[in-house]
Amino acid sequence: DVICFFHEVPVKGKIILLSVKEDFFVWKTSSKFLVVIAYTGEFFANFESELLRFEVISIDDKEITFTTKKPELFNEEILNRQILRVTISEERPVRLLIGRGNNVYGYQRKKSLSLAYLPVDSDYRKENSSHSVLLNVYDISVGGIGLIFKGEVKAFEPGKKIRMKLIFFRKVSGGAEIKEREISVLGEVVRKEKITEDLVNVGIKFVDLHRISENYKFIFNYVLERQREIRKQMELLIEEFSRK
Repeated sequence: DVICFFHEVPVKGKIILLSVKEDFFVWKTSSKFLVVIAYTGEFFANFESELLRFEVISIDDKEITFTTKKPELFNEEILNRQILRVTISEERPVRLLIGRGNNVYGYQRKKSLSLAYLPVDSDYRKENSSHSVLLNVYDISVGGIGLIFKGEVKAFEPGKKIRMKLIFFRKVSGGAEIKEREISVLGEVVRKEKITEDLVNVGIKFVDLHRISENYKFIFNYVLERQREIRKQMELLIEEFSRK
């Protein structure tokens, strides 16, 4: 039994080891799970109390087999997540805004808010004495957010608490965006790691998002709607594969 994360939504499946050639492993699985593996490019498995990550390097959709590299140990407790996490929808982007001194409200409010309407890429950032930091959120749950971006933002140091604003948008006809909601929340940086030469992954947990609040309910509903969207996308991929 192994698990993939399709847009951060866990998908379980079964695979069978067919052969080992030097440091390469050849596996067989169901056609449905092969689609998920082909999309994610990786899967995880527990073996003798260790979490292993397998990177997929080739797919044979006719034989329903795939090849992986030799597995590597993976330290993150990805299999023990207690809260559902999803990647952000392209149709409903979410952006993180923090200002100088991490005080969004007290600092050039109009100028800071105007930044939220710029076409923002994941590597967009500004940080100096006269600008705020604006970044696309990569994934979200009711427990926190994940970011992936280029460069360095000094506020994102593990253990540091940040007063931040999450701005939720919805795309409308013509590609324009309308603002759905703004949520001010205190966050604590729990993870910061380089994932490539240029990209940094940062995890921030919510400190004061109360379960009975309207903001909590809004994020909860966002995650549920996005989960349904992701599962529908996965079903469409499987259906497309079955027609080949």
